[in-house]
Order: sequence, then C-alpha cells, then structure tokens
Amino acid sequence: VDVDPGLPALTDVLASCHDFLVDDDCGRAVGVVEDVITAPDAAGPALLLVVQGWGRHRMTVPVDDVVEVVPGGRRLVITCRSGHRPPQVEHARAGWGTPGDAVRFVRSLAARLTGRRPGPARRR
Repeated sequence: VDVDPGLPALTDVLASCHDFLVDDDCGRAVGVVEDVITAPDAAGPALLLVVQGWGRHRMTVPVDDVVEVVPGGRRLVITCRSGHRPPQVEHARAGWGTPGDAVRFVRSLAARLTGRRPGPARRR
C-alpha cells in the first residue's frame, strides 16, 4: 500500500475528530463526535463518544468500527449496527395527480383549520 507522506496518520486524525459528523455505511446519520476516549494502555484513541438527537443520547463507538474518514469534510463513516431504529419520518405520497388535486387538498385543509366551509376561491 502506498501512503502519501504528506497525509496525517489515521490515529492523529481520529484523535482530533471532535465535532465530525458521523454516518453509518447504510447511509443513515448517526450523530456528532463529542469526545475522543483514549485507553491508558493504547497508543491512540480507543472509543469515540457520539451524541445523537440534540444531545439527548450518547453512544460509544469503537475506533475499529470506523470504515471511512473524510478529514476535509469533517465526516466519519462507521459500520451499521443491527437493531437501529426505523426512520421516524413518514414517506411522502408518490404524487398528487393533477395540480387541481393539490389545490383542493390545500383548500380543504385550510377550511378545517379555520373552521370555515370549503368553497371556491374568493376574488377581491
């Protein structure tokens, strides 16, 4: 393997990867690196403390789970862990059909929210 001598060592990059975005290799956003934990007997970092969900959840990721490092993009990719939560966002409908369908939907939604009966658009 050819290594460019101008590039920093992997352990140096991982030791200074605070605030890197973390994704898994399935394409899901995992969180942000909050801290790098070094074991007393190790020469480099051993664990990454990753914060998820506005700082509410924290998880430790072994450095061995890091698959890809993009120092310029301040990003890490880790192996996908089994048992991850399904996305909480519902998928959008495939399409509205015609533009008139979307207009009718928006008018009926506005009528429900304001308590008025849906009707034709008023001209002023």
